[in-house]
Amino acid sequence: MPPRARLPPAHAPASQMYKNTGDQGLLEELYPQVVKAVQWQAAQSSTWGLIQYIIDTYDILRLDVYPLATFNGFLHLLAMRAGAYLATEMGDTATAAAATKAFDAGSAAATSLLWNSTYSYFRAYWTNNASEPGDAIMADCLYGQMLSLHHGLGWLVNTSYVASHLAAETTYNGNDYGFTVGRGAPAATLVRTRVCAPPAVRAVRRR
Repeated sequence: MPPRARLPPAHAPASQMYKNTGDQGLLEELYPQVVKAVQWQAAQSSTWGLIQYIIDTYDILRLDVYPLATFNGFLHLLAMRAGAYLATEMGDTATAAAATKAFDAGSAAATSLLWNSTYSYFRAYWTNNASEPGDAIMADCLYGQMLSLHHGLGWLVNTSYVASHLAAETTYNGNDYGFTVGRGAPAATLVRTRVCAPPAVRAVRRR
């Protein structure tokens, strides 16, 4: 397993600032870091199409121990979409093409490797183990999609996947107070991570 890393600063805020202000000077000031971040994330996602072994704000769930995680994956897609937009605005065709290529590979990986076709939702994480792919479902894992819409960068995957996943979150994660962060397998991790798999463990007492 490669060394785990943290995501670099997101490109989305930079894209929003530029969209809102049209401040070319600000874009030119920030752009070298955008290019470095696009290059780093493209390299980090070259194996499976999405950024791998990343520590995020849900570090309590230890998603960084898995090759891929939906929360990280959608933030990666957002960053590549924003990077392509900013590169286009700067007339940097090479970086725009690299970001778009990484986005296309990532979007395809999200709907193949991370998609649970049996229950129609995005897995919280992917294990790269066909016999135990990981069937956890995590509320908030589409945070990157929400940010993409907020920043005017559009849908990161086909909307049918998003609608199906959100319906599954309501079914499996919903509780009397809102949403449990996650539900998933194996059942032994329930108490420690609060991530467990539907329907096999739906009988477990809700938090």
